[in-house]
Amino acid sequence: MISMKIFYILLLLGAFIFYIMYIDILALILLVFLILMPIVSFGLFLYSRKKVDISLKTASESVSKNDAIILNLIIDNKSYIPFSKAEIEIKYKNDLLNVWESYVVTTSIRALSTQKVSAVIKSEFCGSITAKIDSIKLYDLLLLFKKKYKAKNLKVSKTIVNSIVFPEIRELDFEVSNANIVDYESDYMSKTQKGDDPSEIFDIHEYVPGDKLNRIHWKLSAKSEETYVKDFSLPVNNNTCLLFDSKIKNKSDLLKSLRLFDICIEGLLSFSYSLCENEVIHNVVCYNDTTDEFEKKVVTDFDECRYAIYEILKNKNSENDKSVICSFLDSEEGRLQKVIYFTPEITKAELDYISERNDDNITIICADEIAYDCYPIKDNVRLILVKNGNISESVLQLKI
Repeated sequence: MISMKIFYILLLLGAFIFYIMYIDILALILLVFLILMPIVSFGLFLYSRKKVDISLKTASESVSKNDAIILNLIIDNKSYIPFSKAEIEIKYKNDLLNVWESYVVTTSIRALSTQKVSAVIKSEFCGSITAKIDSIKLYDLLLLFKKKYKAKNLKVSKTIVNSIVFPEIRELDFEVSNANIVDYESDYMSKTQKGDDPSEIFDIHEYVPGDKLNRIHWKLSAKSEETYVKDFSLPVNNNTCLLFDSKIKNKSDLLKSLRLFDICIEGLLSFSYSLCENEVIHNVVCYNDTTDEFEKKVVTDFDECRYAIYEILKNKNSENDKSVICSFLDSEEGRLQKVIYFTPEITKAELDYISERNDDNITIICADEIAYDCYPIKDNVRLILVKNGNISESVLQLKI
């Protein structure tokens, strides 16, 4: 822009010298034209900037870790005047880290048009990514004038978007000894076993001797020459609970804390995914600091598994100093379930509390961050340290 101003000043000076040396109507017109050009350009700039609408959208509300997050800027110019240049500053942050980074998109804006400009950002860690339009710097046609506006001072439709960065799914090799149990009070039906619950049909097969006559599918049998019988469903339930501690405990080293958080959330997703592969119904539980309650999601398939992780990542981490594992074990629900607890670190007090319960139904998966005063760990505590962030190797030979 400075170069354009220097060029214009030189051009104006040349026109002035030309007018002095050659007193002519053409030289006068040229000089007046060059003097009026920036005035007209500035006036058009002030008018047309009010006709520009900018909105921010995300191409995907969720991406996998280390994948690009594509942000789309929709620029709608309703005026007849284009802008030679626009610099749009986008700021983004991981809500857990809460440190803003900047990305500047440079483009021209055509007259009477709607255009889309894409920007690509990445997050090193899992979590909720917030992106927003922070400011817009507009230039006039001649690149002589510019003005920076905060997004709130311009006509901006939507300035803030959110995307969720999911952890990677690791293949886990552990023994699932706790299969689904029959529970006639449950609303969940087995996908592999038939039962006696008439509220849902498990399968239909041709009649064979020994089948109950009251299970004949009369409508289907009437439409065909064969007799068909209904198989009813089997209500099942499971008392396996995956408990996740979302607290960022080491505030002095946030990058290290986020790395440990990633290890835990990756372990949680991989465990839940593996249980879904084994068709084991389970609960994903996380403490909500806002409501001061434990939020539970029942997971029966891969979609529900992903949704449960999505809800955890969408919420901000807990600021409460309450011990998640102790509070959950004290609750009625915690006493009745087999708990697998995912945590970035665990204290000696928590280990002692778990040891005093002498409960074989508690497994702690810790992101290898234990203070030295926690040792020695008592024999009746089942503690798994995730070595080098590798959840797959750490849970070998585990039985749940």
